[in-house]
Amino acid sequence: MIAAALIAFAAILAGESPQAAAPQGHSPAPPVTAVPSPGGGRPVLRAGTEVRMRTLEALSSKHARQGQRFALEVVDHVVVEGGVVIPRGAPATGEVARVVGRGIMGKAGKLEVRILFVEAGGARIRLGGRAVDKGKASTGPVVAGTVLLGPLASFVQGTSAQIPAGTAVLGFVYADVSLMPQS
Repeated sequence: MIAAALIAFAAILAGESPQAAAPQGHSPAPPVTAVPSPGGGRPVLRAGTEVRMRTLEALSSKHARQGQRFALEVVDHVVVEGGVVIPRGAPATGEVARVVGRGIMGKAGKLEVRILFVEAGGARIRLGGRAVDKGKASTGPVVAGTVLLGPLASFVQGTSAQIPAGTAVLGFVYADVSLMPQS
């Protein structure tokens, strides 16, 4: 438990999704449960409720464009007061927020995406959350190459940022959503 928390914290410091850094071989997390409504009124899907998703397509800083939308899929049921509000497999949509292509002098590519919404029960539920990837910089080889090859070494490029299909992404319900009572 402590090791998983440390890995997630290290991933956040590195700008990665904590889910992407989770140790392999562990069983999937139980379904996420939202907080029940106070006072027995209408059920409410609370702001901040986690929605675990995965990307359905690969994204790369080489080909992605800012504003481009991409598909996600919900991995675990989201449950409120014993009823599934967002089912596993529900479609979700994300958007490429920032793209920086790889460049000369070993500059790495960067790719930042944000989660927009999930579609469930005939409605769109606004989500927040983001994922970031950074390619590998090649500044070390450029510095060493400059000594050996002179200015030609400055044409060495870093790698593009990649978010492969199937990457775990964590979204959060943006604002409270009042639900119809369960019958």
